[in-house]
Amino acid sequence: MVTAIVIPIIFLYFYWLTKKEMKENDSKWASTGHVQHEAILIGEIKSIIEEKQRFYYHRYIHVQSLRLQTETKLITVQKITPITKGFQKVSF
Repeated sequence: MVTAIVIPIIFLYFYWLTKKEMKENDSKWASTGHVQHEAILIGEIKSIIEEKQRFYYHRYIHVQSLRLQTETKLITVQKITPITKGFQKVSF
């Protein structure tokens, strides 16, 4: 009798917990593309590396890594964009 009540409650609790976690990760995934533009970098692009990475289960992000040679040092910059239906790559 107790198991007939406790087991469905446990299933409902873990279902609710999973839905809550998915909602949090979906909002984090969507906000990865919203970054304030804080600096302007001037230099020569030495290399560009583009890759697709898994963010959370079925959510992916596109990562572009640029290596810039300025007058004084070598700087590595990453541009992270969530992959959605209308996603287009930015070329440099």
